[in-house]
Amino acid sequence: MVLPDLQATMSLCLKSFRVNLISFPCKDRDLWAHPIVNNVAFKKSRGDHFFHYTENSTEISIIADVNTISTCFTKTKNRNFLKLPGVYRVFQIDNQLADSPSKRINEISLNLATEGISIFYLCTYQTDFLLVQESSVQTAVEILNGWAKTLSKANQLEFLIELENGKIIPLSASLSRELLPASSATSVLIDDVFRYNVQKLSPQFISNSRLTMAGLNSDLLENWALDMIRLLLYPDNIKRSSDSVNDPLASDRFISFTTSSEGASVIAEDESLDYFDSYLLNRDQDSTCLRLIQISLNRFDQDSHGLVHTFSHPFACTGIDLLYLSTFGTANLLIKDSDIEEVTNILQALNNDS
Repeated sequence: MVLPDLQATMSLCLKSFRVNLISFPCKDRDLWAHPIVNNVAFKKSRGDHFFHYTENSTEISIIADVNTISTCFTKTKNRNFLKLPGVYRVFQIDNQLADSPSKRINEISLNLATEGISIFYLCTYQTDFLLVQESSVQTAVEILNGWAKTLSKANQLEFLIELENGKIIPLSASLSRELLPASSATSVLIDDVFRYNVQKLSPQFISNSRLTMAGLNSDLLENWALDMIRLLLYPDNIKRSSDSVNDPLASDRFISFTTSSEGASVIAEDESLDYFDSYLLNRDQDSTCLRLIQISLNRFDQDSHGLVHTFSHPFACTGIDLLYLSTFGTANLLIKDSDIEEVTNILQALNNDS
């Protein structure tokens, strides 16, 4: 008989750093080359280093610590960019459980949407990141801690806080708040939010490109940094499959890169990852091709809540695995290629309801 591992298999950690979000047109990529190279190619000694880059058909979205944004990205006034108001705090979600990513994203976003808290969500190879406005972080801590305590009865989940000196400690018991069972009023609220968001859904872009997620070892940064810079800044020099070149639905590329103290993660076309030596890439043994569903958020207010829940809930209910990447102006859903037909039917049903 195999005994269960009693060590914590999932943890939530409120990180010490603070981040900003900006967005700029893909055509202006060259104007931002210097700060992008600086954040990709040079190892950071600061524990608060966090850098996220996502490029899709409509924008390049950057999330980085406030010091990086203010000194590297927004210092030059003649650049055309948008900056999301306010400062955000980051929750790191480490999960060793075998549960569905869709279920985890859905449950976390549901609890926060109930309190009217808007979030950004980022899935990476090593971990997930949840972004909450700093003004709402106290409430978010209480909500997530309550959710964690109910979940930990079965799954040994712990809640941690990272101090400014980098030390990580358990969450103070004084911050804890047990979540009450969902009342009928709460259910009506969530249903109303879901219906409201569905009614404002824009047409979805479903790419035919096949994407792969992989991890990169930060200790080997000097071995892969130049190849990553080539992928991010020189897309015209990257060989693409003949299917992608000839397919109008694949003409707009998608690439996402994240680096933090946990390591580096990349999501890109499989052909793009061939530029890296195989020993530099970490991939799951059962990794499969992913397809991108890109949803424009231009019909929503910037502080709209419940969006992540709206987009993750239908897939969590049907058992479809989902990876989620928020950007300034889009929701990016990454679905297994084998599930794309069922996902298309779900989205069609949502569009019909709206």
